[in-house]
Amino acid sequence: MVFIELKLNMNNSSIRYEEAIVWYLNYELGSYEIHNTDTIDCVLQSNIDIENYLSIYKQIGGAWQWSERLIINREELHHILAKDTTEVYYVYSNEDIIGYFELDFSIKPEIIYFGLTPNTIGKGYGKTMMFALLNILKIRNIKEVMLHTCSNDSKRALSFYQNCGFKIYDEKIEKQTIIKE
Repeated sequence: MVFIELKLNMNNSSIRYEEAIVWYLNYELGSYEIHNTDTIDCVLQSNIDIENYLSIYKQIGGAWQWSERLIINREELHHILAKDTTEVYYVYSNEDIIGYFELDFSIKPEIIYFGLTPNTIGKGYGKTMMFALLNILKIRNIKEVMLHTCSNDSKRALSFYQNCGFKIYDEKIEKQTIIKE
């Protein structure tokens, strides 16, 4: 169901809000064992270049209608990414960026974004990238991490997270922002 449609000032794009099923999941790291992730490098970003970040965000999230970082102004985005409680990791294989993840530690540890470039989906990188993320948390002695996904995401996202050990703790119907070019 479409709730609202607004015209954006740039690129003749519009925003609409649609209902989607949102699943909230958590992972308890208590018995998690560190995994080998030698096939990738996760590089924590500092002084993030906003235009480069948005380019990666669009490349990875475009097919899944990621929009939250696109509808806020650059100053607000810079503020979010520069917080001490936000960490952004670009993930590389053989010097090529294959994905990224963003963590928020402001309340409880949460995976805000997690995704692969379209040409690497289905090649096993997702699980390796998730292991790398969980390794980072385990080394820091973090006990639990949360994330959410929705019915607009990849049809395999929910089962992927569950296969990695995440458990659903809540499910809701919520309005999701969709950008229409």
